[in-house]
Order: sequence, then C-alpha cells, then structure tokens
Amino acid sequence: MAPPPVVDQSPPRAVRIQPKVINCKPQDAQELDKHYLLCEACGKCKCKDCTTPRTLPSCWVCNQECLCSAQNLVNYSTCMCLVKGVFYHCTNEDDEGSCADHPCSCSHSNCCARWSFMSALSLVLPCLLCYLPATGCVQLSQKCYDQASRPGCRCKNTNSVMCKAPEAVGRPEKPF
Repeated sequence: MAPPPVVDQSPPRAVRIQPKVINCKPQDAQELDKHYLLCEACGKCKCKDCTTPRTLPSCWVCNQECLCSAQNLVNYSTCMCLVKGVFYHCTNEDDEGSCADHPCSCSHSNCCARWSFMSALSLVLPCLLCYLPATGCVQLSQKCYDQASRPGCRCKNTNSVMCKAPEAVGRPEKPF
C-alpha cells in the first residue's frame, strides 16, 4: 500500500506575468555607476557586475613575466609543469585543446598512454600525486572566495526585479 501524497509536494507553478520594472533608467550621467535593479527576494543588486562570479586574485610579478595565481602555484609545486612540457614537445597535436593543456583529461586522445606515463613518472616525482587533491583545493577555494566576495543576487530561478527609489539611494538598509 502506497503512502498518501503529501500536500506540500505540488509541482512548481508556471510564471504567468512578467516582472514589473518601472523607470529603472538612471536620470543623469552621474548615476550611471549606481545599482538600480534589485532582487525582490533578497534585496541584492542584479546587475551584471554584481552577479558575475569572482575569480581568485592573481598578479604579474618579475617585470610582468610570471603570473602568480593559485593554479600556477599548484602546477609548479606538484611538478605538473614538467608533464605539460613533455606532452607539449612530444605530441604532434596542433589543436587548440591539446593534451598538454589538460594532461589529466580523459576526453582527449591517448588517454591510457598519458595516464600510464604520469603513473610511471610519479615514481620518480611523487609530488605529482598531490596534483589532483591540490587542484580540488583550488576549486574549493575559488567557490569560497566567490561566495564571500560577490555582492550581487544569487537567487535561483528568479526574474523578479524592482527599481531602487531615488530617495533610497543614500540609505544603507534594505528597501523592504
């Protein structure tokens, strides 16, 4: 005998009306840098600058010759740069997406040969074994940094937008 259906498990309803946006254009050139489109659910800005995911900081060092980033730190500290160099020089692929760019990928050609080579090389360079966990840590750090630094709306499946009133521009509190 099947359990009775729960009342709260109804399918989501379709959106029947468009969100109301009234006079959301800035009045003059001074107000172009201000954020006018706010999410009705959370009250955060929905402009492209505020909702674009943030990447981990990186900088150029040594007279603009070396990129100092988290992924480059992982590549050099785990000796993956050597593997990429060997694949770059020893393969004859002229495609943009060659195996030298993504040596741990399973989608490119000669997957078994690449993984066999990296396994054999890890006996001499055991730091290669740290590459996948370190790359996972970089991706987790990227997600945490984005979560902490992105000021805009992150609501899922919402297109309701309201305009910030001109008198509310100076107030720091939410418009609700």
